[in-house]
Amino acid sequence: MKRIISVSRKEFVEIYRDPRTLIMVLGLPTFMLILYSYAINFDLRHIKTVIYDIDNSRQSREFIGEFKNSGYFSIIYTQRYDDIEQYLDNGKAKVALCIPQDFSQRIMRRQRASVQAIVDGSDANAATTAISYVNQITQAYAVNVSLSSLGIYSSQFSRAFPPIKMQPRIWYNPELKSMNFVVPGMIANIIMMLGTILTSLSIVGEKERGTFEKLIITPIRSYELIIGKILPFAMLSLFDVVLCLLVGKLWFGVPFRGSLPLLLFLSILFLFSTLGVGLLISSIAKTQRVAMVMSMLTSLLPTFLLSGFAFPIENMPRALQIVTYLVPARYFLDILRGILLKGVGLRILWTDALCLLLYSGIMILISAVRFRKSLG
Repeated sequence: MKRIISVSRKEFVEIYRDPRTLIMVLGLPTFMLILYSYAINFDLRHIKTVIYDIDNSRQSREFIGEFKNSGYFSIIYTQRYDDIEQYLDNGKAKVALCIPQDFSQRIMRRQRASVQAIVDGSDANAATTAISYVNQITQAYAVNVSLSSLGIYSSQFSRAFPPIKMQPRIWYNPELKSMNFVVPGMIANIIMMLGTILTSLSIVGEKERGTFEKLIITPIRSYELIIGKILPFAMLSLFDVVLCLLVGKLWFGVPFRGSLPLLLFLSILFLFSTLGVGLLISSIAKTQRVAMVMSMLTSLLPTFLLSGFAFPIENMPRALQIVTYLVPARYFLDILRGILLKGVGLRILWTDALCLLLYSGIMILISAVRFRKSLG
């Protein structure tokens, strides 16, 4: 028993002397609990909805008011039908409601009024839920109008006043296939994880084996060493992107409606960001075990939870939504869905491309400076 206690005491001393392990053991459970509890939200709220109201009558405004008051929709107005495509292409809206010019007239004449709902189907789960919300609110409004028209409740009100007919149209993913949503998200997860882990483990592995010092004393500049270390992983990761795209297209039948050269170019920007993160981790971690844990925490978990892949960003608390701007997979996921499912070009995706470019430059600069200090 004394020997067991002695070994345990020695291990506690080692843990106390390694603040990184102590912080990870004590802080990680709390951090993950808070992150998961806020990020994992299956309720769909604040659905960005663009309204094209041609009728612009009291009845149409009351109808729109039902969506506002429900708390599930955030309303944006437009005066042109052609603007709807742009709103849905760049992700500024997930749903579009088109109210025809004869909406109020048909209601006053007790005729069936039609409303068109256009839904972004690139996120199949969110689209299905949004359609359900739209139908429920529409039917509730039709019932209220019917009862107010009759004055009293009647079991024959549905025949006396026909309900509003909702005409849903699903864009980008008409069949609402879940694979069209899952595959782009998995590509972003896989590439983010591989690029970060492989880069960090390669350099930390050199340190553990004692071969890194031999590289330092060779007649090679620090930036040449950095580029030489990450270049193979950049090429392999780009090959993985192409391989994943082929599997998604040929095996899962995910459509490819956009430009392949544009996607590869933007993938390179994303790869630079992942390699920059891996390089930064390699300058901090001393062992491969620590590097692996840090890589998983900075790549897999944020990409899965905070990129908009598994859970809509709009449902997260405002503070957590700000944090998602630090996750490069958020921008790459928009690029993948935009090019694969929507067929959009750089005119729509330029903001995501610019964010990736800035993120990559900042990460590589910080990691290079820190890496140079570690060499010294």
